[in-house]
Amino acid sequence: MPRTKKTNNRPSAHRWSWRWLLAPVLLLASIPLFNRESQKSDSQTAPLVTYDMAMRFLKEYRVDEAEQLLTQVLTLHPESVRVRDELRWMYFNQFRSRELESLLEDGLRVRPRDFSLAVDLLMSEFRPQNPREVLGYWERAAGRQGEQPRVLATLGYCYARVGESEQAEQTLQSAVDLCPSDVLVRIRAAEFLIDRGEWSSADLLLNWPNAAESIDSHDATYSDQVLWNQSLVKESQGEVDAALERIERALERHPSELRYVQRRGALLQLLGRGDEAADCFSRANQLESYVGRLTEIVLSGDLENPTQELCGEIAEICQQRGKKIQAETWKRAAAHVGS
Repeated sequence: MPRTKKTNNRPSAHRWSWRWLLAPVLLLASIPLFNRESQKSDSQTAPLVTYDMAMRFLKEYRVDEAEQLLTQVLTLHPESVRVRDELRWMYFNQFRSRELESLLEDGLRVRPRDFSLAVDLLMSEFRPQNPREVLGYWERAAGRQGEQPRVLATLGYCYARVGESEQAEQTLQSAVDLCPSDVLVRIRAAEFLIDRGEWSSADLLLNWPNAAESIDSHDATYSDQVLWNQSLVKESQGEVDAALERIERALERHPSELRYVQRRGALLQLLGRGDEAADCFSRANQLESYVGRLTEIVLSGDLENPTQELCGEIAEICQQRGKKIQAETWKRAAAHVGS
């Protein structure tokens, strides 16, 4: 198996210091109801030179640079289907679920009748990427263009998930060395350390200068993930009240996130607040049933020929999970099927 080029990937005598995904593999079903809206205006809304440059960067494995360009284009031209598609694959193959959901929901705001985006959302969440399937791509990207913090962070994540801990440690260290200010990079490294039980090192990564301001920022993309990991660290240090406070702040941002609700219940139970914990577990069980049903729908292939009843059921589940934009889209889909 090829390995990464060791750019700033030197082994060190000390443990982790404070310094410290693009081949499409998800095949969406061909569903007449969910055909994408016309892309005729795309050449007008996404400057060809900028888009072509981003595609050239991807061919050269300059993924971080391509992402920057594509994000800039999409900000100026949110109607661009092809730019959104490229970013969708990038986020999916980098296991960046929060950004992927935001990207596709923003697409639904711009194109409310582009039902394929709603299918993409379900497929991305309930038929997730396998790290082993994209490991080779990220090894090539890191080997040919090593100075890419997010590429290295993704590669380190993949190594950790397939059990190659030494490679994961070296690669994540390189990512943090290259860009210690990147919150996503810090989260990836901290999660690896938490899995290894290296709580103090993880704590340092999760509490950088101005971290509190970044987390409290209204549109902070990764704030809930930082808070989730901080909650784990606080519990490991015996600070259960502080752990609960962190997870409750994460829930303010994503009140229907199953693992957050489950964790809040467990912490309430540790604190002897049994009635509140019971309510929390009841909500978690409800959310778990929704996750199970949506997983069943996705894996069954029923989305290839969706019925009015199925679209209505998905709309109701999305509503209960707090996914309002998705719920409205599936309601429109139900009306379309029924007309």
